[in-house]
Amino acid sequence: MTVQVTVQLNDDVEAGEQIENIAEVIGDGTSLVESNNVTVTVVGDEEQPVEEEEAESESKLELEQQEEASEEEETVVGINNVEANNVLEINDVDSYGISNNADRTTPQIRQFDGENFDPDPKAIVFITGLPSGVNMNNGLAVHPTEDIFYAYGGVPGDETPHRLYRITPDGAAEFVGGLDGTAANAVISEDGTRYYHTYIENGVLLLGSYHLVTGEKEAIPINGYDNNDVGGDLIIDEDGYIWFSNNTAGSIIQMDSQTGEVLRQVPITSGDGVALQGGVRGLSFLPNGQILLSSGPGAEGSQRADYFSLDPETLQTTFLGSATIAGDGRFFPSFDLASRVYPRFDPLPPVVEAEKSVDLIEKGEGNSDEENPEVGDTLRYTIQVYSKTLSFLTRFQKGWNMYKGH
Repeated sequence: MTVQVTVQLNDDVEAGEQIENIAEVIGDGTSLVESNNVTVTVVGDEEQPVEEEEAESESKLELEQQEEASEEEETVVGINNVEANNVLEINDVDSYGISNNADRTTPQIRQFDGENFDPDPKAIVFITGLPSGVNMNNGLAVHPTEDIFYAYGGVPGDETPHRLYRITPDGAAEFVGGLDGTAANAVISEDGTRYYHTYIENGVLLLGSYHLVTGEKEAIPINGYDNNDVGGDLIIDEDGYIWFSNNTAGSIIQMDSQTGEVLRQVPITSGDGVALQGGVRGLSFLPNGQILLSSGPGAEGSQRADYFSLDPETLQTTFLGSATIAGDGRFFPSFDLASRVYPRFDPLPPVVEAEKSVDLIEKGEGNSDEENPEVGDTLRYTIQVYSKTLSFLTRFQKGWNMYKGH
């Protein structure tokens, strides 16, 4: 805010002459307030007439009042007084969400407190540098070692309709490469090499991956999952297992990222009676081992995001709060989530291994080969079974006679 005083002054003005001065309040180069003309008498350095002193005092008071009124009329665009920021902080604690407004012109990333979640974000940054026609509101992922986001941009009908972009913390987007399908969900492997996403091709649900170093693309079918709906979200734990839930399944699956095999499927239930309207729309790991889950009836005409914590042990949800459109429609709630937290998500799939040994206990009648078993000999089998994950050890021994014909 600038206060500008315009004075009528001639080169040959002398003490005793009258002049006019005008004060203006200027903001962003535009005149906001202009005071009334004040006529004063020019005096020498030794004297200060009462009329000028009173006029200056009155003008100063009027300007202060006008400034206060101008500040009161100023609208703060934000969500509960959270304004758009110039840069986000990427860390190993917080979660991040991506969204766009109704006409797809203001894609944005917001930062949520990972230790004390609040639906109102800590910070918001607008994404810049996207070519005209690129729709970006999904496929957000955070690189595990670089302070960089990746996100999906769709351009229907274009030669490259499915695009992957690299986004800096200040929101600047850069094209990385084309994907083989949509990325309504995404996660980056803990070693930072692969961007995973799911999509449907020829009626088959696929787990796609884009190698962030070489640009190589791969896709494998997700085996053992009878729901071909996409959407939802992906997260990955420290053991490299991907956890996936789509909009309509009502469950979360654990799968092998190398084979696409579904290892388990567990229903998601409510722990406090608050339903997931719209199903699962976003997932991210929190530093306490919980999962942040977003839902909301956006597809039903209401752009409201509901946020829940998901207990990885009980698979029950607890409602945390909601967010809606704010900032004159510029700020949309985020459904797609991401973080670079990679906890251990128990129970892990058991890795069972076994070792077997055979001992000759007793030779059968008439048998003479002491080194090799013969029909009628008594053998003892010792089988050791153990699981690396569950760390249990089971031994059993069983002896029986070998009979002819068996």
